[in-house]
Amino acid sequence: MCSTAMILMATTAAVSTTVQISAQRSAAKAQENAARYQADVAEQNAKIAKDQAQYDADQHDRDIRRMLASNRNKVGGSGVTSSGSALDVQLDIVEEAEMDKLAILYGGNIQSDSYKTQSEGYKADARAAKTAGKYAVGTTLLGGAERVAGTYLKYKQGPE
Repeated sequence: MCSTAMILMATTAAVSTTVQISAQRSAAKAQENAARYQADVAEQNAKIAKDQAQYDADQHDRDIRRMLASNRNKVGGSGVTSSGSALDVQLDIVEEAEMDKLAILYGGNIQSDSYKTQSEGYKADARAAKTAGKYAVGTTLLGGAERVAGTYLKYKQGPE
């Protein structure tokens, strides 16, 4: 009867260890997958930020070209030539417009870089979750082996 109880205890310890290992592997894999998904989303956001900045800069260029064309028409319609101060005004507008465009692109690059940094952080989280899962499985395996071995030793020593 004692040996049956010991075998049952050892089997229970082994099954419990197996269940714990399976749960730990699943949890670690879920954490790793979640972090990898977040990394992918951050990378997509980085691309979207750059694309949006480029679109905004192109839109800004179109708006400036329309405004300059309108100004040329107004200046020409009033009889003033596109020279001297009229030309200086247009050149100033073009300069300012180019600076605005560069600011738009710079802002997009900053936002994109921020998303890329987030992505790298999430990738590190994924690697850490994978490693932590391996350590948890190893620790559980060792603990389970210790329980099974302890039960076996008690069985071998016989009744006290």
